[in-house]
Amino acid sequence: MSETAGDHTNGGTTPDSDKRRTRPRRRRRRWLWLVPAVVVLAVAAGAFFAVQNSRAVALGEISPAAGSLLNAKSVTISCELSRFVPGKGSVLLTVDGQSVPAADVTLQPGMVQAQIAVADGEHEVGLRYDSSNVFSRHLARTWSFRVDTVAPAVDAGSPASFPLLLARSSEVVLNMTEEAAVVLTLDGRAVTVDPARSSRGSLKATIVADEGEHALALTATDGAGNVTNKQWDLVVDYKAPKVTANGLPDDEVWKENNSAAVSLTVTDYFADRLVVTATLDGRALALEERETVSAGRRAYVFDTGALAEGTHEVVVSATDLARHVTTLKRSFLVDTSSTFGARTLKSGAVGGDVAQLQRILAIKGAYGGEPDGDYGESTAASVAAFNAEHGLDGGPVVTNETLKYLLGSIRIVLSERKLYLYGGDGTVVTTYRVAVGMPKYPTPTGNLRIITKQVDPTWNPPDSAWAAGMGPVPPGPGNPLGTRWMGLNSPGIGIHGTPTSSSIGTAASHGCIRMLIPQAEDLFARVFVGTPVEIVK
Repeated sequence: MSETAGDHTNGGTTPDSDKRRTRPRRRRRRWLWLVPAVVVLAVAAGAFFAVQNSRAVALGEISPAAGSLLNAKSVTISCELSRFVPGKGSVLLTVDGQSVPAADVTLQPGMVQAQIAVADGEHEVGLRYDSSNVFSRHLARTWSFRVDTVAPAVDAGSPASFPLLLARSSEVVLNMTEEAAVVLTLDGRAVTVDPARSSRGSLKATIVADEGEHALALTATDGAGNVTNKQWDLVVDYKAPKVTANGLPDDEVWKENNSAAVSLTVTDYFADRLVVTATLDGRALALEERETVSAGRRAYVFDTGALAEGTHEVVVSATDLARHVTTLKRSFLVDTSSTFGARTLKSGAVGGDVAQLQRILAIKGAYGGEPDGDYGESTAASVAAFNAEHGLDGGPVVTNETLKYLLGSIRIVLSERKLYLYGGDGTVVTTYRVAVGMPKYPTPTGNLRIITKQVDPTWNPPDSAWAAGMGPVPPGPGNPLGTRWMGLNSPGIGIHGTPTSSSIGTAASHGCIRMLIPQAEDLFARVFVGTPVEIVK
């Protein structure tokens, strides 16, 4: 018993201890078997991946190149797919987000290609390749290109008159729908385009040319190679026409003539395109053209016809191709019978002005004879008595001071819309509110006089656009002249009554001075043919 116990105590073995020693050995043997398996698997995997890599598809060159600009609407799209074999893997080609039909896609070893029609503008191509290959399971690429098949459109931005140029040196602005390389020529000679003053889509150049016709040509090539050729027939006209007239008396007062036959000569580079007109007191005169004297010159004649007493104006106007206007004006007073009040008088004078003097003297109580128009002894005596009564110098002579006392005067202040009637001594007799000319038809200013007086006048429409289509208006209610007309020595202008009382105090007439009808009748009784009328602003 003791030995057995001692043996156990001194390291003897038991079945349990043997089992514990054999377990590690078994585990080591199992791991030894796994090593060859892992090696085999690694070799197989390596071989697999090597094969997969050797067969992997890669994306290569593309067409059109990214960002390229084309000038054709039929475009070939292609992409290299190295090691691609048709039938292995799937290919999806899109343009602008839309799939290209399979029937339009050509698949060939190492390449995908399609011929498509596209509109002008920006386009995006997408290519997707899917396969079971580990290294090229999903491949994708997108790129863009632009198509431009339209040549630049070109038009003139300035000057507004283009292709008519109004100066020898003119800045021209040509606008284009896109940037382009430009060649500009004038009559075959190069014109420098100023880059400093040009901007995107437009160019500026200075055209220097003499008067005449010229050819301006432009060639514009855009970035896609589209070309525009354009030519303009330029007309350069910077000189106004010249007008000369012969036959109009030089005197401002015509004493011997009451008509004139006038010849005109007008010169201009583009004489055949001139517009020449002549008017007398605003009415058109008939121009008769004569044979051209020489190149660049035209000749005309016209006749004024018999002219009434008063102020007249002849206006000749020549307008050339460039709208340059040359105007020749001649103003004059026809005084062959001497309207009373226009000039001083003395013994020996005869005519209507003398008869008017006699009538006024009779109204003033200074003359008792008949108005015979003969400034004789009886008339001279009456004038002397009138001058003396009013303390005037002059004796038997009608001086300017005599005229003032005989006629008084009228002063019209347009801004105040008032007419002032003055007595011979310069004091205000009475004041009237009036209507004056509207801005488009202003009342003329200056020193005028009454040359006619009419009771219950007939209104005859003037030869003016505003009166077109109107007919004469006989005396009576609604007559535009009311019941009294006091015509001035300015064509078509007078002082008269108006049925339109609301216009008084405004600028409403076509140049005349309107008054309330009762006040026009009152003024009519106080003034005479020959009364001075001063019109001021």
